[in-house]
Amino acid sequence: MPSIHKDAKNRSPNWIAAFRGADGRRKQKSTGTKNRADALRLAVEWERLASDGRNNRLVAAQARKVISEITEHATGEPLHYKNAKDYFTEWLRNNEGTTSKATFAKYKQVGTAFVTSLGKRADFPLNALGAPDVTTYRDKLIQKGLSAASVTNLLKVLSVAFEAAEREGLIPQNPVKAVKRPSETEKHEREAFTIDQLRALLAASEGDWHGCILFGFHTGLRLRDITQLKWENFDLDSRTYSVRTSKTKRSHTAGLHPDLLQWLAGRIQGVPKACAFPELAGKQGGGESGLSKQFKRIMERAGIKGQLMRRATGKAGRNVSSLSFHSLRHTCATMQAAQGVPEELRMVHLGHSTKAAHKIYTHRELTQLRDIAASVPSILS
Repeated sequence: MPSIHKDAKNRSPNWIAAFRGADGRRKQKSTGTKNRADALRLAVEWERLASDGRNNRLVAAQARKVISEITEHATGEPLHYKNAKDYFTEWLRNNEGTTSKATFAKYKQVGTAFVTSLGKRADFPLNALGAPDVTTYRDKLIQKGLSAASVTNLLKVLSVAFEAAEREGLIPQNPVKAVKRPSETEKHEREAFTIDQLRALLAASEGDWHGCILFGFHTGLRLRDITQLKWENFDLDSRTYSVRTSKTKRSHTAGLHPDLLQWLAGRIQGVPKACAFPELAGKQGGGESGLSKQFKRIMERAGIKGQLMRRATGKAGRNVSSLSFHSLRHTCATMQAAQGVPEELRMVHLGHSTKAAHKIYTHRELTQLRDIAASVPSILS
């Protein structure tokens, strides 16, 4: 029978429980309470759990239930054990509507994939997970063929979820921090398109893609930012555009090259909230209809092929070429440099987010921004 007693030497005011442990031996353990009834209840429960353990009847859920009941009796509040699956479901629900659609989509992708990688461990308490679980998730991503950079980015998203759990006191520390990031063994170097290649791309494209390529070259904007442009982003009278870029989340204003003004003039201008590239807006996903695949097919029609920087491995892997739509951003900077545009002004035009560039940008007049945009020769003739 379990019992309780006080320390004979009065070294602690708390009651000490005496009970038979899981190994059958008599044990003594402080109950951490001065309340006799609570101490006796703990002693009884400890011996019962030890007995169940000796007879292989103890399961984790039962142990958590007993501890929660004891805590509730002592404090009036039960302990809440949240398993991994429930935590990530709640984490996603809390982020839906409070983050951008793109950010939430990435959160959902990572949260769902991580819970799936846990298997049966998804029903374990969140604080039972550790670095080995994250390592398993990382290794599965690598086996699918994702690049080191992609795996690292997904681990960063997973770390956001665990950091939130750490702040809530649900876990002692973030297990993602203990997992080594994969290293990129191949050097990736993007190329810039030549003027002849740019003209071939334009000849092989039509409609919104024709304008999108023009905008990529003359503004250096990323594909996603271009396809999300609305008519309200343009000020045709001052020959400028303003946009909040998806990567930096900062507002950016620059001049419109005459080629762009000519293309825009040939379009039917919609209401301010209307998409300037309606054929391409909202098509960021993968698959054959994805924008990257569409641009690749335009490159093939134009007879343009870049160098293979990384070969696909695994089901999710893909070949990475030195030439892609992002190369237009490199081309924009290269051409401006060839025309003698100072580096700090090129940084302003491309929207680079250093403090020096931001300071210079805030003091530039629209006339200078228009002159920077127009410094590059036309590719329409």
